[in-house]
Amino acid sequence: MSWACQEERLTEAAKGAFTIALVDDTLGIQTKAQQAISDELAAQFQLTVRNAAGYTFYEGGYTADPITVPAGTYTVSAALGKDNDLAIDAPYYAGKASNVVVKATEEKAVTIPCQIANALVSVNWANQAKIDKVFSNYGVKVAVNNYSAILSPENSGRKVYLKAGQPVSFYFVGTLISTGEEKTAQLVSDQLPTSLQARDHCILTLTIDRLAMQIEKAEIEQETINETIPLEWLPKPKVNAVGFSANRLAFYETETPTARLELNLASALQEMAFQVNFADEQYNHLNGDYTLSELTAEQREVFETAGLQLPTIGQQADAAIDLTDLVAKFHASDAGTVTNSFTLQSLKANNREIEGALLYTIETQKPQMQIALPDYAVWSKQFTIDPCSFVGGTEETLRNGLKYQYQLAGSNDWLDCNEANQQRFEQQPTTKNFKVRAIYRNALTSNVVDGTLETQAQTPNANMDEWTSTTKEVKYGLLSYQQPFFLPWTSSSEQWWDTNNHETVIDHYNVAGGRDYASFPTTTYLDPGMNGTGKAA
Repeated sequence: MSWACQEERLTEAAKGAFTIALVDDTLGIQTKAQQAISDELAAQFQLTVRNAAGYTFYEGGYTADPITVPAGTYTVSAALGKDNDLAIDAPYYAGKASNVVVKATEEKAVTIPCQIANALVSVNWANQAKIDKVFSNYGVKVAVNNYSAILSPENSGRKVYLKAGQPVSFYFVGTLISTGEEKTAQLVSDQLPTSLQARDHCILTLTIDRLAMQIEKAEIEQETINETIPLEWLPKPKVNAVGFSANRLAFYETETPTARLELNLASALQEMAFQVNFADEQYNHLNGDYTLSELTAEQREVFETAGLQLPTIGQQADAAIDLTDLVAKFHASDAGTVTNSFTLQSLKANNREIEGALLYTIETQKPQMQIALPDYAVWSKQFTIDPCSFVGGTEETLRNGLKYQYQLAGSNDWLDCNEANQQRFEQQPTTKNFKVRAIYRNALTSNVVDGTLETQAQTPNANMDEWTSTTKEVKYGLLSYQQPFFLPWTSSSEQWWDTNNHETVIDHYNVAGGRDYASFPTTTYLDPGMNGTGKAA
């Protein structure tokens, strides 16, 4: 019945709701030891909700969500499987909660103890090696009404399930190796039951005496759901790829992303096959196809040293393939992205496997590195590169592994700058043209920038031995006179020098009539100069 139909029938009556939890009825004992039925198994149960008048309010798959019903008294049933007369590995689980009273506006929690509702039979072979010398193709036939099934050593571990309370009989069937004659003989013993009740587990132990098969022991045990779940009833293994998006992980070198394949297993890991295909030259020695059960201790150690953690056969809790430590060490190339792949070819647990291989790609990208060389930072014998900027990657790690280099025109060699991002030459190079770049771990490079050193030139009158003598009128009160005045160039040379300091710009000789500013800045002098002649600036 659809939820829409259910809502239409609820009219305006006061409504309540209940939530349902399924537990394994541990031999009928209501204790804290009762175990909740796993979500995977509970999802396979069918629920039926009926009121005291027999009207069905819900019939469908198990849900943990609240089921809305009018206030009243209800019976809630849960069942999984079919109550067959006889079948192999086909348990039937059922449970019921009766007289569940739901009040208006109340959300009531209902726990349904479920049990195995049919009986089961299994066989142990006490001295199989001895039996194998006498019989071939042998087993125990379990018969109920017109139905039968055979339990043989080849299907050891399997069980015959039969409807509770039905008459049951047991037969040994086999072929004599000596004659090829097929034998069928009913097994009789005071220990054998004539019928089995719900949750009864009849365990037969057979032995051979001369040519006759005998029952050595017949035990009746009480079974629980958790002890009888066929592995095939449990869900297939699932993989949760942490850090991946659509099975792809892309990151910049020096970043440390999580790369973990968590194995969601309903039972212990039985087998795993995988393929490694790494383009990264550091780790392409790991490439190949592997089966977990055949992995040697040495191979596992090599993987773990590289940073790849693998699960173990028999593991269930926390089973995972963890590539996080390995991925953090992957390198990009100077050309760009390096793509590595890990393929989970098969994964088996509870006798079930994932559907098809799962390919996971890991793309290690090159961080973008950008430098600049401003004109004002280039001189005749030195230059300074602007610090590198980054897009992607971990900046601190990149800077710690970064070098700045230059290449002079006509050379193929890249040389490290002698002062971090600055290069100073003792002698001006014979060529003024050069290129600069930044490089990380001697492998990943930034953009390349061209530069040109300035031409070294001598300032005119650099030794200040050329002077022009003149005079300047100096006033002192009503008096005036001509003061010697010197200019640091010859009358015919380019007027190269200039100054604007307080001593020379301000006419400090004029103290009576106020300070007049010189029309052309010049220099004062010391006479004689340091060499005993001439003037000194």
